[in-house]
Amino acid sequence: MKKLILTITLGTLAMANALAQIPNAGFESWSKPLLADEPTNWATLNSLSFIGYPITVTKTDGRNGGSAIKLEVKEFMNVEKKMDTAVGFTISGTANFLAETSQLGFPVKGRPEKFSGFTKFSSPKKDTGIIVIGFSKWNPIKNEADSIGGTFAVFYNNQPAFTEFASPIFWNSPAIPDTAVIYIFSSVSKKPIPGTALIIDDLSLTGGTNGVVDALSALKNSVYPNPAISELNIDNIDLDAITFTVTDLAGKVVAQKDVDAGQKLQLNTAN
Repeated sequence: MKKLILTITLGTLAMANALAQIPNAGFESWSKPLLADEPTNWATLNSLSFIGYPITVTKTDGRNGGSAIKLEVKEFMNVEKKMDTAVGFTISGTANFLAETSQLGFPVKGRPEKFSGFTKFSSPKKDTGIIVIGFSKWNPIKNEADSIGGTFAVFYNNQPAFTEFASPIFWNSPAIPDTAVIYIFSSVSKKPIPGTALIIDDLSLTGGTNGVVDALSALKNSVYPNPAISELNIDNIDLDAITFTVTDLAGKVVAQKDVDAGQKLQLNTAN
């Protein structure tokens, strides 16, 4: 008799749609706290325009009629009255660089497989822009966050139209992250080229924990309620036999049950 083993991380179904939602991922929401527009839930150096630093991050047309974020390299006169270059930079979270306060990153639940988005890139000469995402988990013993994974994408060829990038996420630990931080730079060259511009829209994190729910759906099962508080039901099991194994986030098996085709599976999730 054919047998399939499905491993379900406890809490997976409850957080299927909240695996890792990037705040303001499409850069549709903006505000103007000081002299320049700022993307909501993203920190830039635009606040330094108050002391003469150029505005290097602005709102521009998005790929589907909305807005996107544009990061540029600009020339400016520094405090020493010399020409200098400023790189467009933003980081997910909130920060006040004048007051030196910040709350960077955003919460995640699960281990996504892919980081993707849409970009345009242009440079008068050869320059390189980059977007980086890092995942971490708070370590109460060391009282600091442990880096457990991440990925990046670089842009150096002129792209006049929005082009999708999709970077696989690499993990150096089996731990489940609790925080992610995204960094975007219009240039990472030793000599940034003024006029270089990187436009980004519609960032997303996909795969990973969500894949368990997708696999159940592919088997034509009905899984409810979602989220599950005290009991989880799985109907319409269409294989000869299935063993469901439920583990906690540390990998410890907390429940296991065998069912046959046509049966209804009920799992107690109260604990």
